[in-house]
Amino acid sequence: MFVRVQIAGLKNEYDALNAVFAGADAIGLVVGVTHTSGDEVEPQLARKIFLSLPPFVCKTLITHYTTDNDITDLINTTHPTAVQLHSTDISIDTIKHLKSTYPFVKFIGVVHANLPNALDRALELSNHVDAIFTDTKTKDRLGGTGQTHDWNISAKIARLTNKPLILAGGLNPENVLDAIKVVNPFGVDVNSGVKVNGVFFLERMCSFINKVRTYNANSQI
Repeated sequence: MFVRVQIAGLKNEYDALNAVFAGADAIGLVVGVTHTSGDEVEPQLARKIFLSLPPFVCKTLITHYTTDNDITDLINTTHPTAVQLHSTDISIDTIKHLKSTYPFVKFIGVVHANLPNALDRALELSNHVDAIFTDTKTKDRLGGTGQTHDWNISAKIARLTNKPLILAGGLNPENVLDAIKVVNPFGVDVNSGVKVNGVFFLERMCSFINKVRTYNANSQI
């Protein structure tokens, strides 16, 4: 499988364009949080960053919000191509309503793979979203934790659901190849793993993406 890369948690145009320069397929912006996050940006800034991106780059709105009205407001302001629903408990009815309202937006359902109900939640979501995103949850954070989870759980979710799987949670240039070999995901997502002292670092982004591109090239041989 050809693995795609999303770099998430960017907060300005400079870092977003550097991520594109490094080869990212998708840019994820965190807008609307209910848990601790150092990566949140205001909706108008997210809109500005998305508008700065060139064609063929997926613009992913990442939000903790769970209500129709809150998420609708964010979509109408930022105009994403995909929405990553990063809450642990957003309802299926809300997802169905969003998909019917925005048929040209892709909706990604998040499963926290270190929680006991991870597989059940993935199976519940799989008939209603366009992709499954597995991440690691902590007491205070829904993402951006820098912590891995048992990749075998994500691999099982990938096998048992009928949707593309995007793997996140503690990935970095040093471990991404091992993670891909275990999970065989559609895509991988990275945030803290390409930062240095909390700042996105072009060399780390390039290293991460080059590792994935090398894997893709070798897997086609």
